[in-house]
Amino acid sequence: QARYLLGVGSMAIVVLCAINAWNCFYQRYHEPLIFWGLIPAVILFLVLALREQGVIITYWYYPAAVSFYFMLHKRQALIANVIFLAIVFPQTWVLLEPTFMLRFMVTLLSVSAFSAIFVHLIDYQQKVLEQHVITDPLTGLFNRILLIEVLEQTIHQHDRTAIPMTLIEFDVDHFKVINDTLGHAEGDKVLRGIGDFFKTRVRRADKAFRIGGEEFLILLYDTD
Repeated sequence: QARYLLGVGSMAIVVLCAINAWNCFYQRYHEPLIFWGLIPAVILFLVLALREQGVIITYWYYPAAVSFYFMLHKRQALIANVIFLAIVFPQTWVLLEPTFMLRFMVTLLSVSAFSAIFVHLIDYQQKVLEQHVITDPLTGLFNRILLIEVLEQTIHQHDRTAIPMTLIEFDVDHFKVINDTLGHAEGDKVLRGIGDFFKTRVRRADKAFRIGGEEFLILLYDTD
């Protein structure tokens, strides 16, 4: 349509989004660049495009609002959406018909709100799943999956800072007798009791693991 400025602007936005997707694919995530660079560019472009092309451009406001939640963490995405709506609504109020403006306002608010709710649920489910992965379901202590990572971090930290660390490894003697004589349910109670004992006795900086059936390990931070 010979609108060269809009063409260049839209192509720039597409390229920037593609670069962001490429970086995320290779686990290079630069949130400040997105929040202070890409998001303002998108908002500015949509406002200018609305002035140039009118109502047809409002269809692009919906994917823009959703995309903020895909590109930013939950809190930053919410801030970006609030700023987006605060800038967009006064512009559309002046440029669009009142009846269309009201419908547009309600639908855009709905899209933004449902996106926020959806991302909140995903974030909550991810935290629950991560907790299940690294936690022993019987005792509530950390499991062996997290152990290797924690030990590697501890070694690197000690190499950098020379902070002393201590490992206590032990098991429960004659635990098989408890299972054989009283049953596995009572054995599970014993293990849960040991887990509760550790969770209430170790410091917040320390970590307690269940590494086997009745085998446990405690990492003591800054302890010789």
